[in-house]
Amino acid sequence: MIFVLLTALVAMINPLVLAIAGGLWNAEHTLMQRYGITRIYGRKVGQTDGRGELVMLFSWLMLAFVWVAADPRTPEKAAAVSLGENNEQAVDVLSSLQPAARWLVVPTVMVAASMLLRWTRREFGSARARSANPAKWLYVGSTATLFLAILADPLAGLMG
Repeated sequence: MIFVLLTALVAMINPLVLAIAGGLWNAEHTLMQRYGITRIYGRKVGQTDGRGELVMLFSWLMLAFVWVAADPRTPEKAAAVSLGENNEQAVDVLSSLQPAARWLVVPTVMVAASMLLRWTRREFGSARARSANPAKWLYVGSTATLFLAILADPLAGLMG
Protein backbone atom coordinates (compact mmCIF):
# COMPACT_ATOMS: atom_id res chain seq x y z
CA MET A 1 0.00 0.00 0.00
CA ILE A 2 2.83 2.39 0.86
CA PHE A 3 4.48 1.69 -2.50
CA VAL A 4 1.25 2.48 -4.36
CA LEU A 5 0.81 5.77 -2.47
CA LEU A 6 4.44 6.74 -3.02
CA THR A 7 4.16 5.95 -6.73
CA ALA A 8 0.99 8.04 -7.04
CA LEU A 9 2.63 10.94 -5.18
CA VAL A 10 5.73 10.89 -7.39
CA ALA A 11 3.53 10.65 -10.51
CA MET A 12 1.61 13.77 -9.44
CA ILE A 13 4.78 15.73 -8.60
CA ASN A 14 6.95 14.73 -11.55
CA PRO A 15 6.00 11.91 -13.92
CA LEU A 16 9.47 12.05 -15.48
CA VAL A 17 11.07 10.86 -12.23
CA LEU A 18 8.63 7.96 -12.17
CA ALA A 19 9.41 7.06 -15.81
CA ILE A 20 13.16 7.10 -15.16
CA ALA A 21 12.83 5.09 -11.94
CA GLY A 22 10.56 2.60 -13.69
CA GLY A 23 12.97 2.21 -16.59
CA LEU A 24 15.93 1.67 -14.28
CA TRP A 25 13.99 -0.81 -12.15
CA ASN A 26 12.89 -2.71 -15.27
CA ALA A 27 16.46 -2.96 -16.55
CA GLU A 28 17.81 -4.09 -13.17
CA HIS A 29 14.95 -6.53 -12.62
CA THR A 30 15.41 -8.10 -16.06
CA LEU A 31 19.15 -8.36 -15.49
CA MET A 32 18.66 -10.03 -12.11
CA GLN A 33 16.30 -12.57 -13.67
CA ARG A 34 18.96 -13.45 -16.23
CA TYR A 35 21.55 -13.64 -13.45
CA GLY A 36 19.30 -15.96 -11.47
CA ILE A 37 18.91 -18.36 -14.38
CA THR A 38 22.67 -18.22 -14.98
CA ARG A 39 23.25 -19.14 -11.34
CA ILE A 40 20.83 -22.07 -11.57
CA TYR A 41 22.85 -23.46 -14.47
CA GLY A 42 26.08 -22.88 -12.52
CA ARG A 43 24.82 -24.53 -9.34
CA LYS A 44 23.77 -27.62 -11.31
CA VAL A 45 27.49 -28.31 -11.87
CA GLY A 46 28.65 -27.30 -8.40
CA GLN A 47 29.63 -23.67 -9.03
CA THR A 48 28.85 -21.88 -5.80
CA ASP A 49 30.22 -18.39 -6.39
CA GLY A 50 28.39 -16.16 -8.86
CA ARG A 51 29.78 -12.76 -7.91
CA GLY A 52 31.93 -12.60 -11.04
CA GLU A 53 28.90 -13.22 -13.21
CA LEU A 54 26.89 -10.59 -11.38
CA VAL A 55 29.62 -7.97 -11.81
CA MET A 56 30.04 -8.92 -15.47
CA LEU A 57 26.31 -8.60 -16.19
CA PHE A 58 26.09 -5.24 -14.43
CA SER A 59 29.12 -4.02 -16.40
CA TRP A 60 27.23 -4.92 -19.58
CA LEU A 61 24.17 -3.01 -18.34
CA MET A 62 26.29 0.05 -17.54
CA LEU A 63 27.90 -0.18 -20.98
CA ALA A 64 24.46 -0.26 -22.61
CA PHE A 65 23.34 2.87 -20.71
CA VAL A 66 26.55 4.77 -21.40
CA TRP A 67 26.62 3.71 -25.05
CA VAL A 68 23.00 4.72 -25.67
CA ALA A 69 23.50 8.04 -23.86
CA ALA A 70 26.65 8.76 -25.87
CA ASP A 71 25.11 7.84 -29.24
CA PRO A 72 24.03 11.04 -31.02
CA ARG A 73 21.46 8.99 -32.98
CA THR A 74 19.48 7.99 -29.88
CA PRO A 75 17.01 10.94 -29.99
CA GLU A 76 16.20 10.42 -33.68
CA LYS A 77 15.78 6.66 -33.18
CA ALA A 78 13.42 7.34 -30.27
CA ALA A 79 11.52 9.94 -32.30
CA ALA A 80 10.86 7.35 -35.01
CA VAL A 81 8.43 5.51 -32.72
CA SER A 82 5.72 6.66 -30.35
CA LEU A 83 7.06 6.18 -26.83
CA GLY A 84 4.64 8.40 -24.98
CA GLU A 85 5.39 11.73 -23.34
CA ASN A 86 7.08 10.40 -20.20
CA ASN A 87 9.37 8.05 -22.09
CA GLU A 88 10.22 10.77 -24.60
CA GLN A 89 11.21 13.01 -21.69
CA ALA A 90 13.31 10.19 -20.27
CA VAL A 91 15.11 9.88 -23.63
CA ASP A 92 15.71 13.65 -23.53
CA VAL A 93 17.26 13.31 -20.07
CA LEU A 94 19.42 10.42 -21.28
CA SER A 95 20.47 12.42 -24.33
CA SER A 96 21.38 15.39 -22.14
CA LEU A 97 24.04 13.16 -20.59
CA GLN A 98 25.73 12.74 -23.98
CA PRO A 99 28.81 14.94 -23.29
CA ALA A 100 29.70 13.04 -20.12
CA ALA A 101 28.73 9.69 -21.61
CA ARG A 102 31.11 10.19 -24.53
CA TRP A 103 33.99 10.38 -22.05
CA LEU A 104 32.78 7.27 -20.27
CA VAL A 105 32.38 5.00 -23.31
CA VAL A 106 35.99 3.82 -23.55
CA PRO A 107 36.48 3.19 -19.80
CA THR A 108 33.11 1.40 -19.63
CA VAL A 109 34.00 -0.78 -22.64
CA MET A 110 37.31 -1.62 -20.96
CA VAL A 111 35.60 -2.59 -17.69
CA ALA A 112 32.97 -4.71 -19.48
CA ALA A 113 35.62 -6.41 -21.62
CA SER A 114 37.84 -7.12 -18.62
CA MET A 115 34.90 -8.59 -16.68
CA LEU A 116 34.09 -10.82 -19.66
CA LEU A 117 37.72 -11.91 -19.97
CA ARG A 118 37.91 -12.62 -16.24
CA TRP A 119 34.69 -14.67 -16.36
CA THR A 120 35.86 -16.53 -19.47
CA ARG A 121 39.16 -17.45 -17.87
CA ARG A 122 37.44 -18.63 -14.71
CA GLU A 123 34.68 -20.46 -16.55
CA PHE A 124 36.86 -22.18 -19.13
CA GLY A 125 39.83 -22.85 -16.86
CA SER A 126 40.98 -26.46 -17.17
CA ALA A 127 39.60 -27.84 -13.90
CA ARG A 128 36.35 -25.93 -14.09
CA ALA A 129 35.69 -26.59 -17.78
CA ARG A 130 35.48 -30.33 -17.13
CA SER A 131 32.47 -29.78 -14.87
CA ALA A 132 30.95 -26.91 -16.87
CA ASN A 133 27.40 -26.57 -18.04
CA PRO A 134 27.16 -25.77 -21.79
CA ALA A 135 23.58 -24.57 -21.23
CA LYS A 136 24.98 -21.87 -18.94
CA TRP A 137 27.43 -20.78 -21.63
CA LEU A 138 24.62 -20.64 -24.18
CA TYR A 139 22.48 -18.58 -21.81
CA VAL A 140 25.31 -16.14 -21.04
CA GLY A 141 25.97 -15.95 -24.79
CA SER A 142 22.33 -15.13 -25.48
CA THR A 143 22.49 -12.42 -22.81
CA ALA A 144 25.61 -10.99 -24.46
CA THR A 145 23.79 -11.05 -27.81
CA LEU A 146 20.89 -9.12 -26.27
CA PHE A 147 23.30 -6.46 -25.01
CA LEU A 148 24.97 -6.28 -28.43
CA ALA A 149 21.52 -5.72 -29.95
CA ILE A 150 21.02 -2.82 -27.51
CA LEU A 151 24.29 -1.29 -28.68
CA ALA A 152 23.27 -1.64 -32.35
CA ASP A 153 19.66 -0.48 -31.94
CA PRO A 154 18.66 0.59 -28.43
CA LEU A 155 14.90 0.44 -28.98
CA ALA A 156 14.93 -2.99 -30.62
CA GLY A 157 17.38 -4.29 -28.02
CA LEU A 158 15.34 -3.00 -25.10
CA MET A 159 12.18 -4.49 -26.56
CA GLY A 160 14.07 -7.81 -26.79
